Amino acid sequence: MTVAVVLALLAVAAVALGLTLRLRERRDAAAVLRLLAVLLAVVGAAVVFPAAASDSGAFAIWGVGLPALMTLAPLLAARSRLGPAVTAMAAGFLLLWSVLLALGVGLALLPAALAETAAAVAQRRPRSLARNVTAAPSGG
Repeated sequence: MTVAVVLALLAVAAVALGLTLRLRERRDAAAVLRLLAVLLAVVGAAVVFPAAASDSGAFAIWGVGLPALMTLAPLLAARSRLGPAVTAMAAGFLLLWSVLLALGVGLALLPAALAETAAAVAQRRPRSLARNVTAAPSGG
């Protein structure tokens, strides 16, 4: 995978994200970003799997498949209390995995890692926490 392919994936991701947010009227940007991360991880894994399998053999399933599976965890935990923590941990894992494997297949997973990181940043606080913060008396 060349740098040009990674840049093309990033450009496609940015356009897809912009169109999706425009269509959904920015109601839940974190949900869109989580779905985009899954899509980018699966596409990136599919693109680099043949080269990784010829180089690493059966280990390529772990090296490429594990990050793609990791993007599913935030989708499953999105509605729970632990949703923001799971999203942040998945983003950290994907960034770390991309950096560790940057000379090989890691660049293909970088767009998914960036989308998951953006989802972690865009994710809103739980409503109960927001109420507690706004209901707290101001000091001073």
